[in-house]
Amino acid sequence: MFPVNDVAAAIIYYVDVLGFTKDFQWPDASANRPTYAGITRGNVQIHFAQLDSANPRSNTRKVASLNVFVKGIHALYNEFVEKGAAVDRPPNEQPYGMTIFNVTDPFGHQLCFAEATSTCDEQA
Repeated sequence: MFPVNDVAAAIIYYVDVLGFTKDFQWPDASANRPTYAGITRGNVQIHFAQLDSANPRSNTRKVASLNVFVKGIHALYNEFVEKGAAVDRPPNEQPYGMTIFNVTDPFGHQLCFAEATSTCDEQA
């Protein structure tokens, strides 16, 4: 779960920029401000929860990170760049056999997208 200060804005960003699909929001779409929502892309599901300014104990973890393993990392990177995602650098091969790039969303959460390289597959 990613805590955010605006669930509606999180839904818009993840749908419009990162290509997720909104599964649900609560209260439902008739509400002016959802406080909880779920989105998916492929096999990845993320939930958003509204930070509660009236209850500081609920806000102990304000930033989250997530590793997402994909196929076609270069195409995914190009898709995100075209839509204006904040990516740290083009996909780069790591010595541990993965090609990665990171996206930081407007709320400070970091998503690391990774794909196994042939080197990694050969060592497995």
